[in-house]
Amino acid sequence: MLAREFEYRIKRFFEEGTTEETLFAGLASEVGEVMQSRVKETRKGMECTAEILDELGDVLWYICAIAQARNYSLEEVMKDVIEKLTKRDNQNHFDAYGFYKEVSLPFVLGN
Repeated sequence: MLAREFEYRIKRFFEEGTTEETLFAGLASEVGEVMQSRVKETRKGMECTAEILDELGDVLWYICAIAQARNYSLEEVMKDVIEKLTKRDNQNHFDAYGFYKEVSLPFVLGN
């Protein structure tokens, strides 16, 4: 599915009167649910692949709804993040984990 089609199809689920505050709170809540599922995997050894996929879909819905509320297209958001990551990569300041190269990963993890 293309970004434009996704944007068009999710509009029907957008409730009139929803505020940006509600959207941002919803996004935070859904990210929390992704983390809850991940914690189940890492701490309890449970399989949560389907749950995480479902929650990531909810996160994507909120990201798209927030973008639309701010008059951004999802394509603009995607292009912006690629440009930002490319710029960082070209400047060679970040490692593969997104940390400044001056700070080693073992130090960050406490090893």
